[in-house]
Amino acid sequence: GMTGSPRPKIEPQVPVQLQKQAQTSPMPQAQHQSNAPQLQSPGNAAPGVNPNAAPGPIPATTPLVVRQDGNGVQWIAFEYSRDRVKMEYTIRCDVESVNTDELSPDFKQENCVYPRACCPKDQYRGNRLMYETDCNRVGWALAQLNPPLRGKRGLIQRAVDSWRNSNQDPRLRSRRVRRMAKMNNRKQVQGTPTPHPGATHLPGPGVPSGMP
Repeated sequence: GMTGSPRPKIEPQVPVQLQKQAQTSPMPQAQHQSNAPQLQSPGNAAPGVNPNAAPGPIPATTPLVVRQDGNGVQWIAFEYSRDRVKMEYTIRCDVESVNTDELSPDFKQENCVYPRACCPKDQYRGNRLMYETDCNRVGWALAQLNPPLRGKRGLIQRAVDSWRNSNQDPRLRSRRVRRMAKMNNRKQVQGTPTPHPGATHLPGPGVPSGMP
């Protein structure tokens, strides 16, 4: 039985929502009072927590351009978590200063982001040759410039993502970062959205047939 629960109106929101889905009759108040005791328990579990929310992939943090040093070299900072330990790395990004053709095959193999693209073109078996080759080249250059990255593929990949997303050339940025930038621009352009004319006063699905 229920102990000391005075009025059903001050219940948490969850039972009311559950009850709305369950009921078919158009009398919410009467239904609500009769169903309240049975619906009490599911709503008490954890209000405000979505039990179906699954953790998604962790997106690349938007990198911070830390500084440009005296030689005009840009440095960026990004975070990378491994075994639940979050580390911040600051790397130099003058990838154009590295001639990746001069790097040894062993170095390339050890520091590539996409091993399957680490082969002659005619042996490549994927469908993103240009993208994966570019990522590998940037990864090799960043690993050459920043020894702490070497031999750690996940870290190199995060460094490449961060480099791409901080780049002035929007074509290099990830689709997610481009989409966010587009949305931000759209918000600035639009200002306040104007309501659709005529959307407010229509009575809904049962529009009277006498309208012109």
